[in-house]
Amino acid sequence: MNLMRVGMLREKVRYGEKVKIIFVVVEKSKFNFASVYHAMAENPLFEPMLFVVDGYQDVRLIEDNVMYNYYLELKKDGFNVIWGYDEFNNPKDIQDYHPDIIFYNTPSFSRYVNNYMNYVGLPSRTMASYLTCYIPYGMHVANESEYHFENDDIIPSWLHFIDTRQAFDYCAHNTFTTNGANAVLSGYPMLDEYAKPRKPFGGLKLPENPVVVYAPHWSIETWHNTSTFHIHAAKIMELLIANPTVNFVFKPHPLLAHEIRNRENRRDRTSVTYADYQRYCDNWRNSPNGIILEDSSFINLFKNADCLITDCYTFITVWLPTDKPCIFLMNPKGPKNPYRYYYDFIKPVIDSYYTVHTDNELHDAFNNVFVVGNDEKAAQRKKVKEQLIYNLGHAGKFIANYIEREITGGHSL
Repeated sequence: MNLMRVGMLREKVRYGEKVKIIFVVVEKSKFNFASVYHAMAENPLFEPMLFVVDGYQDVRLIEDNVMYNYYLELKKDGFNVIWGYDEFNNPKDIQDYHPDIIFYNTPSFSRYVNNYMNYVGLPSRTMASYLTCYIPYGMHVANESEYHFENDDIIPSWLHFIDTRQAFDYCAHNTFTTNGANAVLSGYPMLDEYAKPRKPFGGLKLPENPVVVYAPHWSIETWHNTSTFHIHAAKIMELLIANPTVNFVFKPHPLLAHEIRNRENRRDRTSVTYADYQRYCDNWRNSPNGIILEDSSFINLFKNADCLITDCYTFITVWLPTDKPCIFLMNPKGPKNPYRYYYDFIKPVIDSYYTVHTDNELHDAFNNVFVVGNDEKAAQRKKVKEQLIYNLGHAGKFIANYIEREITGGHSL
């Protein structure tokens, strides 16, 4: 079917018609299409647009909807963007915009969008009726092959753009449904922002001083136990207080507060109450050197930062291009063999960071690596970056050019 659709699209462009591209945006924190969109917007062959929906909540029930506000933000930033609901907050039908190619970035596409668009049938219609391109919202880190490759929402895609050569090779040799037939090695578009000039990060209380980022994952006391917020949050607050000339930026995973609040009245409630979490945020926000960043942006923050403290596995690869040290928080109750929890090619990344399991280890690593500046793994980390990070700064342009070649056969029209 995809070959037939490509043939029909080639016929269309021969008659001088533009290729209509829709990027489906279901979650603010997972928006990684920007560089692809801009590359296509600069190409006269394409007419790109964003189609924003809420993958979590029924917009008919939410007065101040996060995704609607994000739609307004994207519109202000100059994107050609569609709000996926009409004036009565009923879902719009994507086919009314006559897309030729649809991009999506979550392997749970059907689950997300079907929440409130069942009668429109967006996911099933997308897979059955259009050429689709999949760009994973995060880099391949956790060893979850079925989630990343053998997935019913990924297998039917026309093109599956992959971030690293190691993940591409894994897909080609360890997947049984497609054997990587639709896989394209492109690099990770979100990292393209690293190639842009660094902009000062606004909001810092001490703008001329060093910056430490604390970024905890949402998975507090869950089956994989990667989050350590309930273990190390108090110690990191102590570090903030003990280092008043250092900017501390709290960048929690967007789902951390949601996870704590939603489990309050359940048997699996976390040891941290939502009131505890709110007090922690208030104390951080009211400190003379701490700020909280709760929006979806982080690359420019990373470019301005001097050290990352995190247990968020999606960040450990995204941080690599900074060449700065990372203190990686390991949960003692997490995976018994954390290296097996991650793909084999991520082990060198973890080894190039400073892994800690206890508050004492965290205290010592912070003082030795950040305060004293004894970053003995700097050279090792740069080597890992060179081996893992692919096509840095050019992934979006590559994807746009690749699709153009597929449609035109490499010939200018």
